Amino acid sequence: MGSNLDDLGADSLVAIEIISKLNEAFGVDISTTEFASMVDVASIFTLIPGASDVDSVQTPITSPSKSLPASSDSSNDGAAAFDTETNLTENKEGTTSTKNNAASIHAAFQEIRHSFDAHAKTTNYSGDWDKVYPEQLKTVTAFIIEAFEKLDCPIKNFRQGEKLPAVKSTLDKYRREILRLWEILEEAGVVEKIGDEFACGPAAKDYDNKAMSAEYLSAKLLSEFPHYLPMKNLVDLVGPQLADCLTGEVNPISLLYGDEKGRSLVDDFNFNTPDALAAVKVLCDFVSAIIRSRIFEHEPLHILEVGAGTGGTTKHLIPFLQAIGLPFTYTFTDLSTSLVTRAMKTTFKDTKNMKFMKLNIEETPPEKLLGRHHIVVSTNCVHATRDLRYSLSNIHKLLRPNVGCVVLLEGTQKLAWLDLVWGLLDGWWLFGDGRRFAMQSAWAWERDMQAAGFPTLTDPME
Repeated sequence: MGSNLDDLGADSLVAIEIISKLNEAFGVDISTTEFASMVDVASIFTLIPGASDVDSVQTPITSPSKSLPASSDSSNDGAAAFDTETNLTENKEGTTSTKNNAASIHAAFQEIRHSFDAHAKTTNYSGDWDKVYPEQLKTVTAFIIEAFEKLDCPIKNFRQGEKLPAVKSTLDKYRREILRLWEILEEAGVVEKIGDEFACGPAAKDYDNKAMSAEYLSAKLLSEFPHYLPMKNLVDLVGPQLADCLTGEVNPISLLYGDEKGRSLVDDFNFNTPDALAAVKVLCDFVSAIIRSRIFEHEPLHILEVGAGTGGTTKHLIPFLQAIGLPFTYTFTDLSTSLVTRAMKTTFKDTKNMKFMKLNIEETPPEKLLGRHHIVVSTNCVHATRDLRYSLSNIHKLLRPNVGCVVLLEGTQKLAWLDLVWGLLDGWWLFGDGRRFAMQSAWAWERDMQAAGFPTLTDPME
């Protein structure tokens, strides 16, 4: 009963699930703030009336990492391994001709780098910036206007040029998120920045009718661009709760991950959005080109994914690798124990050649992972770290010397809807490395990767 919650793998997502189940089972209303002060299993019972006699409670509690399968052999019977020793096969042929590996990898990328446009057409992502983004911006703007009205800043009640009041009762941790929301309103012409303050802009009056409500605009967006349903669903989930999130009344993690509805919407977003589909198709093209170059012909292809999350990229890449028929191992990692456990027990429970483990890329990787992998993949993860160069240097340590490469799928543009949804999460603003924003240009990524020890980079794709 005195087991430490951190030792049991009770991260923020696990905490949300525990709170939800306790509230439902005991008819209580435990908040995330209250739960955050709990340090062990016994202390949780102090939150439940009549359950203070914890000695009488005999429910066994075991650590997720200890109660999960612990086999280090993931190839014979398909059993998955969680946080076990990683017994990757060494290249017994040695690494002769490695001086040509960097050139071969670069050539593989050059072979496929222009395939994105073709894939964008097949996934309906082509023309997104000109056609879809303006409508997304209108929808997000409407949600922000409605949220600010609840926070004592009724923009539509002001005339053009009149100074607007600051939003009230918001948590200090959302200070940068709120500034970004003002910036979105400025982009939409709803407000104008005058010094350090904001005034009502010319477009504010356009939103003073039902046809410009968030609900109406969201429905209109879907009718015109139905393939953007995954994005629209997340905006519809968070948008109406924006004001309550900013005041702390609603936990955005609970919205996105606290129940099956939120988790399924996040899953759908990670797996089915047009831009993600196009990007992962390029990734598959790249892996195929590398395989054709025969760089790794003497052993299985060892791949590790950093920040795999709900498995959006993994669900595309694994079937692709299986179809090729090349021997491979795939190590699924994430900072969240609960997401790794979920992937192992549900999404990929019957998948051979997979390993699962918790990995914080902001810390030096465990020795068993160093210098092991031919390819390290990461999709929309590394930007949410405190120091890009340090995180990238840790990724560099995971790669096989002279033969490994990293593939980062990262956004390079500010997008209003991304900030509305993900800007409410702490990780979005975690950076402390001189960046002004989580996203950065491809050229900035190139600079940081070179500083992190990557001597050879392909030309970045915007």
